[in-house]
Amino acid sequence: MKIGIGVHGRFHGFELAKALLCLGHDVRIYTNYPGFIVKRFGLPPEIVTTYYWNGLISKISQKIGRVGNACFMNRYLCNNFEVWLAKRLAREQWDITYTWSSISECFLRGSRTSKARLIARGSSHISTQNRLLEEEEIRCGIPQEKPFAHTVTKELTEYDLADGVVVLSSFCKSTFLENGYDPRKLGLMVSGSPSDNFRLNEKDLGAKIRSLTEGLPLNILTVGTFSFRKGIFDYEKIVNELAGERYRFRFVGAVAEECAKIRKRLASKVEFVPRVAQSDLKEHYRWGHVFLFPTIEDGFPTVMAQARAACLPQITTTNGAGLDVVEEGKSGWIFPIRKPDLMIAKLREIQSNRPFLAQMIQNMHQKNISRTWIDSAKDFLAIAETVLSEPNRTMV
Repeated sequence: MKIGIGVHGRFHGFELAKALLCLGHDVRIYTNYPGFIVKRFGLPPEIVTTYYWNGLISKISQKIGRVGNACFMNRYLCNNFEVWLAKRLAREQWDITYTWSSISECFLRGSRTSKARLIARGSSHISTQNRLLEEEEIRCGIPQEKPFAHTVTKELTEYDLADGVVVLSSFCKSTFLENGYDPRKLGLMVSGSPSDNFRLNEKDLGAKIRSLTEGLPLNILTVGTFSFRKGIFDYEKIVNELAGERYRFRFVGAVAEECAKIRKRLASKVEFVPRVAQSDLKEHYRWGHVFLFPTIEDGFPTVMAQARAACLPQITTTNGAGLDVVEEGKSGWIFPIRKPDLMIAKLREIQSNRPFLAQMIQNMHQKNISRTWIDSAKDFLAIAETVLSEPNRTMV
């Protein structure tokens, strides 16, 4: 099939495109990433069309941050890319188009050049996301980054115009259903991950087990963005309750401006490591015994798939990829959001029963669960086939 992918950035668009190419499909990708950067991700240059100056200005705008009218600039750049993308996609006939939410309305309202017009929603339903972040802002008492009002309106319009919405996790799917979205237009494509890069070898596995059985501190790792959306309000409570000789905390990733004061307060209790390249993450997963991820709202955090590949039992929430990555009691534990006390109790239980944790890590290593982007691409094609052949059939 002929498939056009439009993404303002990279997200999972590049990985999906490569997988679809491997399956023998004719794929074209439209992005604002410069061509020389796209090439690094293994995409043939002949299938890529770039709007590089849009991406360049977007990157500069992100660096500037609050200087100037960031909201206006973000809206202008998205609209600018959206118009460019719609014109490019309208030049050809497609079996499937796959464009990201918030940049799809112009194409969806234009002349129909695609048999199946799918849009990607990488997070929960925009109304649910907005509500959860507004609640978190009230709970924390600190202004936080939330979807702009015009973005909420725009995405709701796109959901209706599209032939189908593709989400990456069971949690995200449930939020669409809770908001009354037509289940016949909803497709679940659980995200793949290049997890082989993070898999433990026998030597590293042995070292991890020995560090548990020899009574060394329990190493608790978190990777991602240090932000309220990722549950840092609860993370602070967990750290303050447990940090000491028996527990060591490490956080790898960028620190959002809204959480700068919390990071400062926790400086003596948490080892903060600035954001690193994915190739350098493996050593941090080797260090950890438990992966702590108390997110409030997420789509499919790649770090959770990486942690699973590295045989790290996870303590996380229902509002992310927990239901798709974690087997309760076998590879981790899933809790409701905003329940740090339950996570604290579980970490204490783990501390008092290290042989059980060591056995869990060994079992995870033997089971060797892996979901590739080829698996995800097959799900994507099944969703598209449903739209192409039986528009009224419920997607599963």
